[in-house]
Amino acid sequence: MTSPAHERTEVIEHAQRALATGDWEGAVDGARHLIATAERRPQDEPSMPDGPAHDALLLATELAERNPENGAVRSAADSLRANALRLLGRAHDAEAREAFEAALARSPSSGALWFDAGLLHKWRGRWREALECTERAEAALGATRAVLWNIAIAATALGDARRAADAWRRLGFDVREGQHLVEVPGIPPARLRVPSVGDGHAGSPVDDRAARFELPWVEPLSPCHGVIVTPTFGRAPVDVGDVVLWDGAPAAVVEEGGTTVPRFVLLEVLSRGAARSFRFLLRGDVGTLAKALPPTAEIFVQAPTLEVVSLRGADGSTIEREDTAQASPIHRGKIVARPDADLLEIDRALAQFAETAGATVAAPDLVEAIGDTRRAGKAHQTWKGLESVAKRTANRAATPE
Repeated sequence: MTSPAHERTEVIEHAQRALATGDWEGAVDGARHLIATAERRPQDEPSMPDGPAHDALLLATELAERNPENGAVRSAADSLRANALRLLGRAHDAEAREAFEAALARSPSSGALWFDAGLLHKWRGRWREALECTERAEAALGATRAVLWNIAIAATALGDARRAADAWRRLGFDVREGQHLVEVPGIPPARLRVPSVGDGHAGSPVDDRAARFELPWVEPLSPCHGVIVTPTFGRAPVDVGDVVLWDGAPAAVVEEGGTTVPRFVLLEVLSRGAARSFRFLLRGDVGTLAKALPPTAEIFVQAPTLEVVSLRGADGSTIEREDTAQASPIHRGKIVARPDADLLEIDRALAQFAETAGATVAAPDLVEAIGDTRRAGKAHQTWKGLESVAKRTANRAATPE
């Protein structure tokens, strides 16, 4: 069985031979194959500077240079170059925009090119441009599923309920139209891939050099947006209660508890939640702590599912993935307080729990929110002590016997 890396090498060699012999169609096919390979990589993962998109860019550039007067080949090369730059990530955004403008000037009736330009704008958060390009694609290609999905996503981002509802209805969904957003009932819970750069805590289970994604649960309000219902624990751009937008194509689909659960890629935060969340460390019983809190607050313990993408797959074809969770005698988590919660009441409940249960708990963010500067310093010291315990445990677990 041919490995992806070997297949990629064969494609490049074949395309280079085609270039050398003037077989422009063969070279174009090779570049298209490389673009398709790069498309399979989720767009929220770090770009691979020497991956298949880079190879496609080199081929497209050489095609254009060798065929300055051949209109058909030059149009294909311009399109390939624009898409290669799109797939190389944000660092090449300005070049990609210029490349799409040049390609569309040469081929203004190409629905596929308008659609791909819409993808560029979607992944850069330029929603007005994304919608305009995708509607131009619809005029040329018709109402394909991919076109309608991307119209619905861009319209949702813009708060254009009419356009979003129209696209979902044409896709066969039952829609409840609101003033700014639509609702599509009956969509099961899913997970959201949220980029997370670590929580600053000792004993992290994830190599900092790897791309890391937390996977909080979301309650969908439509096929492309919903509410985060479990918190994130690292330094992440979203948290529980936020209303978020995601891409229609999941990065993965995983079996969890006998149910198929998609993992969607985060596109945008549509609105921030009103709940407040506070980190805590606990040496003690989680269940007893949960019962001690007032009804306006609940705890979420950090046993998160993390998707890790290894950078050892730098050729773009051997990306290693694993799901991992951390085990420790120190429980990490968040206290999530409703907007109407009394923070002093929560703080008192924590203190009473620690005293009666013989537990140690630290929630410095909560104490700071109350405004008790003196106790906040003490809470930070307690936090450091608990972190030291967690670090020693992690070091022992990592040391072979």
